[in-house]
Amino acid sequence: MFQRKKLVLKHNYKSPIPRDQVDFVITQDNRLVIGRKHTTLSDRGDVLAAGRLTFKNGRIRRITNESGHFRPTVEEGRRYPELLRSLGFELTGAKFELYEFTLNSNGEVVNKSLAFDEHLL
Repeated sequence: MFQRKKLVLKHNYKSPIPRDQVDFVITQDNRLVIGRKHTTLSDRGDVLAAGRLTFKNGRIRRITNESGHFRPTVEEGRRYPELLRSLGFELTGAKFELYEFTLNSNGEVVNKSLAFDEHLL
């Protein structure tokens, strides 16, 4: 595990993290944790945000609310840029996508549809 200020990288060597895309959560104590599997990243606790980040040249280039476990709503996802900026990330030009999720009777995501799509200023 790599930890620096408010960024925590959890790495499971059985499942390598692609260089460009990671799952993320922002914990209740305002730490950004990136890696794989939202439940692992959150230590199964409540979070302020959950989704996916795509990086290019060390910068966040795409933000989504894609988390099958937490299933954040579009309204909840609208806060993500503010939360990430408060942690010191520059988001100008990043693609920001929010999805609505369709669940089956077991509460599992069976479909997602793009509800919001813009480039951040």
